[in-house]
Amino acid sequence: MKEFLYYPGCTLYTKAANFDRPLRKVSEEMGFTLKELSTWNCCGAIYNETLDDLTAHIAPIRNLIQAKKEGKDKLVTACAACYNVLKRSQSFIFQENNPDAKRRLCAYLSDEMDGYNGDVLVLHYLELLKEEIGFERIKSYQKLNGLKIGCYYGCLLTRPKRVMNFNEETMENLFSSLGAEIIDSPFKEYCCGGYLLLGEKSGALECIQRILNSFFGADVIITSCPLCLYNLDRFQKELGFNIPILYFSQLLGLSFNLGEETLGLAQHTIDPRPILKKRRLYG
Repeated sequence: MKEFLYYPGCTLYTKAANFDRPLRKVSEEMGFTLKELSTWNCCGAIYNETLDDLTAHIAPIRNLIQAKKEGKDKLVTACAACYNVLKRSQSFIFQENNPDAKRRLCAYLSDEMDGYNGDVLVLHYLELLKEEIGFERIKSYQKLNGLKIGCYYGCLLTRPKRVMNFNEETMENLFSSLGAEIIDSPFKEYCCGGYLLLGEKSGALECIQRILNSFFGADVIITSCPLCLYNLDRFQKELGFNIPILYFSQLLGLSFNLGEETLGLAQHTIDPRPILKKRRLYG
């Protein structure tokens, strides 16, 4: 069975465990395993835009160094925030023209570097399915019966484009091949408000409302970001919406007939089970 080194990140071990569990199960069903990085630390959760704050790059680079020490040249992650931080830190230190930043960070991590030179490829799980496994090899136990889904990418998965280089049609291509009907939106890469919610709630609610409005007609909306899921799911009722928000892995797991213990559908503010039952996809 083919094996890929996997970085789950902190949130997928706690609040977003129902994001992580289906990934591992679906991978086994498709004939490969996600081997968890043996020693990993929090990536920092969000990329620090302060260019001279090199300490913010230590945590993500350490994870990449560890991947290389374990003999792998690829590291898979599914959390949009982790993906963003790992890729951008590696790019800033090793690929961009920042010789002083590289020199200082490498000097600080000299006992750990072991010749690492930024050559581990960070892959999102969706990229893994598309580029390493192939969508045509995905065999689901049940099709998605025309379930109308909105694919919400958010800003962390796709920006900045010069570094992330993520194909914004990946989720649409995957789930349409599984029988879903795609509801498109001009705001599928629009920011959900992120941590603005903590200090400027009205601004975040405006972002959330605009996104939810844009997926008019969708049965469910899927995402790859725990913070996006929280914002879009948690504040719907006060905005007058009732659209279930799921991790893409939960929907993928549903097509593989995984059970509630793995999917954790009951954990959402907006319960997705009624619409899934209506579409004969659950229960």
